[in-house]
Amino acid sequence: MYRAQRRSDRKWVHGFYVRLDDEYRNRTSHRIYSGYAETDCDDFFGDWDEIDPETLGVLLGEDGNGNDIYSGDILRSDMYPFSDNDEKDNYYASACFCDMQGY
Repeated sequence: MYRAQRRSDRKWVHGFYVRLDDEYRNRTSHRIYSGYAETDCDDFFGDWDEIDPETLGVLLGEDGNGNDIYSGDILRSDMYPFSDNDEKDNYYASACFCDMQGY
């Protein structure tokens, strides 16, 4: 599952990411497919949005409150697991996807 901002209005869309390389037109299209639509003739076509690839993030999991976490998200916590004091500080981290294939 992926998330990115739609090019037309910068709203977030969720679904499956597809990159299409059109060599004939020398153009690359980045899309999020969110489902399928059916026509009156029982034909199906993909329901998709053109997205800004700079905002693309893959779903990594959920936080402790059940909110989805995507790669590129900035996370904040006031409890650091290695803190040696009882002070509540603000700790920030960026979520990322790490390919551990082969390890």
